[in-house]
Amino acid sequence: MPPGLRGQGLGSQLAKALFEHARNRGERIVPACSFIADWARRHPEYQDVLVQRAEQVR
Repeated sequence: MPPGLRGQGLGSQLAKALFEHARNRGERIVPACSFIADWARRHPEYQDVLVQRAEQVR
């Protein structure tokens, strides 16, 4: 996120849209960046969309 846009909640809005989109399509998310991983930890209502560690190892 460009420095001038930080702190406005835009990243959170994008993350929520990403998780909703994945859920609606029946897809799963592997959080590859720290922002998405941290966001997912703060939003347990989206845990069903995440690929859990044990699943990643397969």
